[in-house]
Amino acid sequence: MTKNETKQLTIAQAYVDSGMIDTAARSVAALIRSTLSNKTKFELVQFAKRHNLLAHPDFKCGFQIIN
Repeated sequence: MTKNETKQLTIAQAYVDSGMIDTAARSVAALIRSTLSNKTKFELVQFAKRHNLLAHPDFKCGFQIIN
């Protein structure tokens, strides 16, 4: 993950911690859409799974994620 992606993921974690699940879902989905590395996409999807963001209606990453 790049420095910027790590920073944005830290911000998404802060959203989750403060109860702003919709904002975290949008943030992580945007990161997944914008990243180029499959490894980073996998790590971001794992973060989304850990925090139950995949089922949120605001989580729109542009491709189907198989659980």
